Amino acid sequence: MVLSQGPIVGADDLPIESELDGLGPLRIPGSTMAEIERYAIVRTLEAAGGSTSKAAELLDISVRTIQYRLHEYGLTKPKS
Repeated sequence: MVLSQGPIVGADDLPIESELDGLGPLRIPGSTMAEIERYAIVRTLEAAGGSTSKAAELLDISVRTIQYRLHEYGLTKPKS
């Protein structure tokens, strides 16, 4: 708001990227709940340094739910 040129803050005044690092654009309204959930899980996992337990705690969901969703998204690590 500090950098806004006028009395109204517009979209051009906000530091929002239209493309979200391969996750695609996230527009609310306009996104499905599945897209919003995927975005929340992936971004929280990144913020938690890849720790599914920390991400689960932050999102208040089970670790198993995160693991299941990552498998659905094709983002699981192959087992050695």
